[in-house]
Amino acid sequence: LLSRLFISAAAVDPLLGTSETCLEEAEVKRALVAMAGEVILAVDASKLGTRAVAVGVEWDKVTTLVTELDPSDARLDPYRTLVKIL
Repeated sequence: LLSRLFISAAAVDPLLGTSETCLEEAEVKRALVAMAGEVILAVDASKLGTRAVAVGVEWDKVTTLVTELDPSDARLDPYRTLVKIL
């Protein structure tokens, strides 16, 4: 098992979770997440509130969200009850 996994995403939606531009990438990320103890999602703010073609990782699998935004930024409000924000 992986202790800690850092992943990115093409898009991040507060209801759906992450999504990717192709099914293969989404499948690989889901397989890696299944083997991880902790999942840190690192994305830039342009990905927040967006959706892509292939469903990626659900929120119950993600432990922490990291962006370049200040953690108090209002754009992160929809994610506060879902994950820890850094």
